[in-house]
Amino acid sequence: MTTAIAPTIEAARRVAAVLSAGGVALIPTDTVYGLAADPENAAAVDRIFEIKGRPESQPIAVLVSPDFPLDQVAEEVPAALSRIGGPIWAGGRLTIVLRRRPGHLDAVAAGAPTVGLRSPDHSFTQQVIASFGRPIAATSANISGQPSPAAFDEVDPAIVTAVDLAVDGGRCPISAHSSVVDFSVSPPRVLRAGAISPDELSASLGVNFS
Repeated sequence: MTTAIAPTIEAARRVAAVLSAGGVALIPTDTVYGLAADPENAAAVDRIFEIKGRPESQPIAVLVSPDFPLDQVAEEVPAALSRIGGPIWAGGRLTIVLRRRPGHLDAVAAGAPTVGLRSPDHSFTQQVIASFGRPIAATSANISGQPSPAAFDEVDPAIVTAVDLAVDGGRCPISAHSSVVDFSVSPPRVLRAGAISPDELSASLGVNFS
């Protein structure tokens, strides 16, 4: 059985090494515990689907640093997102869906022309991204259809056993899913209500949602 380690800087480096080697790690984020992998490694992403029992038709989100250039992976970045920042973007409460550049992040897209991006505020998750040197794939660490774990002791033991490295960071600070907004369409569409309300998003970005 995988033995969990504490969320230290050295642990972040160990997670990054696991991802670089094509492995899967269990890590805390702002909202829920996540299964993390290299988003460009199809075999590693496939392991996430297998561990969760998740349908391969469902895309996996990608976690990025707050200053990550969105146009690096997105075909077009809407003008409204030029105003994104502060707690709206870097607070880990929002996942934005953008049309991705062909050939980028194919493994996590599940055949879709879009990709979901989120910038976590969780210090350990940020350390993992910094140590890895690029974005990471992450999805909630639950068996598909079961509740998402907001604390390490809520993670299904089968998942803890299946990963290559597990990090126990206690309870996640937000304990709610991020809100998901599709900016690949106009007007943008709220796909999932979550930790940030559409009214707050609308006021901050100056857009109306369908």
